[in-house]
Amino acid sequence: MGTSFRNIQVYNPGHNNHYDVDEAFCVEHLAPDWDTILDDDFSDEFEEIRDAAASLSEDIEQPVISISYFDDMLFALEVLEKGDSVAYHFVGDEQMDTRNVPGLMKALHLDPSLEIPFRNVLKKVSFAPDSVRLIEALARVPIGAYYVVEGAEDYYKFRDLNETLSEISEL
Repeated sequence: MGTSFRNIQVYNPGHNNHYDVDEAFCVEHLAPDWDTILDDDFSDEFEEIRDAAASLSEDIEQPVISISYFDDMLFALEVLEKGDSVAYHFVGDEQMDTRNVPGLMKALHLDPSLEIPFRNVLKKVSFAPDSVRLIEALARVPIGAYYVVEGAEDYYKFRDLNETLSEISEL
């Protein structure tokens, strides 16, 4: 069995916002400007992280990003605003689907100069682990986060952007 995780990402420069989340979740500051909400209870169904993200998106102004990753076979990234899905990218064992690339870019705060490489990843990368790794490196969002090193704020390490762009250019 491969890696499985789920989290919620919220853009929050300076980590100043506070959230009313269920006790099964913890809010961590793994990367500058991003709050990562981790699910402490892995016995829950994966849909519950999406439901929690939708609920949170009803209470705050900025987009909320729900991440689900299961057994290296499934990666789902969904952007929610005011409780509704506005954009998503899905990579499964036998299919890929994307809706509203500009909405994904906006929610991820992706630099406009990275639009072409980002679109190439969305269109060409059908293996869930590679999709997570490349999107995370482009956007500088801790999409693959599933654990915390105590007392290490803004510690998440991202892959070198130039290496990432070189790999994407070879797709």
